[in-house]
Amino acid sequence: MVTGRFHKTSGELSVRVRGNIVSTNVERIGAAISGILKEQGTEAWRGLRLDLKSVQMVDSVGLNLILALVRKVKADNRTVTILSGNPWWKGFSWPFGGRGY
Repeated sequence: MVTGRFHKTSGELSVRVRGNIVSTNVERIGAAISGILKEQGTEAWRGLRLDLKSVQMVDSVGLNLILALVRKVKADNRTVTILSGNPWWKGFSWPFGGRGY
C-alpha cells in the first residue's frame, strides 16, 4: 500500500510504503508512487520524504525502484529523505550522499 501527502508549510511530499517492495509487486508500487508525484505537479513540492518504516522486505528489484526514484528526484534538483525502521538501512551508504535514515 502506498499513500502520499503534501505538506504545504515545508514544501515536502511524503510518500509512505507499507508491506514488501519485491519483484511481485514493484510495478504496482512504482505506478502508485508515480501517480502521487504526478498528482502533486512538478512545481508544488521541493523535497521527497520516502517513508519505508513499515516495509519488512526489499529485494534487488525493489532496491532498483528506490534508487531509480532517488535519481529521478535528485535530477529534478529536489531533496530526498528516506525513513526506515529497519536497522540494516541505517548503515547503508546512499549514492546521492547522506545516509538511509
